[in-house]
Amino acid sequence: MESETISDLCASTAQRGALPTDTLADIGTAVISARDLLERLELMPFPGKDHPAQHDSAKMLALRALVAEKLLLDI
Repeated sequence: MESETISDLCASTAQRGALPTDTLADIGTAVISARDLLERLELMPFPGKDHPAQHDSAKMLALRALVAEKLLLDI
């Protein structure tokens, strides 16, 4: 099975018009899906989010924020 990167998921989303639900991370009993990541990117003002050259950096910041949030909820 070929693994998709976050950029691939975003590109395929734009073509299909539906948010992907692929699991990106398992943190304890919580799951972070591609849908969660894309929604976070849309709602939060991450630096570089509006600049194509920095999209991957903004996506990593968003994913790290989601992971930290889920870890703090487990404490």
